[in-house]
Order: sequence, then C-alpha cells, then structure tokens
Amino acid sequence: VYIIGLDKLKAFQSGDNTKKLLTDTKEIVFPLYVGKVLKNALSIRKRGGGWKTASIGSNEIHFLEPVRMKHSQENNIKVKSYYIVRVPAMYLRLLGYDKGGKTYLIPTHEISDVKLDIGKSIPANDLYLKIKPLAAKYENVLIPPKKTK
Repeated sequence: VYIIGLDKLKAFQSGDNTKKLLTDTKEIVFPLYVGKVLKNALSIRKRGGGWKTASIGSNEIHFLEPVRMKHSQENNIKVKSYYIVRVPAMYLRLLGYDKGGKTYLIPTHEISDVKLDIGKSIPANDLYLKIKPLAAKYENVLIPPKKTK
C-alpha cells in the first residue's frame, strides 16, 4: 500500500518521476475469500522489525478487488502485480501496477469533478495532472475544525 500526500501532488509537474509521489506505508492487504466469494481483508504492517496485524476487515477491498480481478483477466497481468494507492486527504483509492518502466493507475470508484473510467488504467503522469487541480479543494479536510467558545 502506498499513499500520496497533497503536498507532493500539488508540486507534481508533467514528466516528473511518478514513483516519487508514492510513500510506502509498509502495509500489505490480503483479500480473504471463502471459496470464490470475497468476504473481507486482513492488513499487516511492518513495525519494529516485524510484521503486525494492522486491521481485520475493510470495506475498501469490496471495490478494489473486483476491479483488480477484472483488469488482471482482461489485460493478462498477474494479480500479484497490483498495489493499492491511497490519497487519504481526497478519499481516493486506486490500484497501481508497473509495466514497461511506467506506472499506471486504475480508478476504482468515481472521482468527483474528474471524468475517469472505473477499471481503466491510465498513465500515472496523466492521472496526477487530472486530479492535481482538485487538491486545493481538499486542503485541511482531515484536520478537525477549531472549537469556538
């Protein structure tokens, strides 16, 4: 799992190294199936030299996993080649993969104010440029408002 901070997204320019926006969270998400039915997810995170359970249960897996499986089948890409990319401040969840020295991102849900096709890969450079103008809209969205007396 990788995250993209708003500061890095705002500073991004076309042609920049797209990988430099990705911050490794040291987290791995495992989808949990019962037979062929997706039930939930288990996340582990590397901490203090070892791997610890980060979370059990996640609603995001229910929209990420179907997109990953379909894209994998349609494009002959190994399922294990994909990774999760989150832009927490914008509530975005994407899938990423690398091919031919380039990074591609796949929208897994609608992104307000941006026309992107769910499940269709787009070069990371192009996606960053499409969502960059929205970054200002989400400034301080995760910071609780100050209490007034």
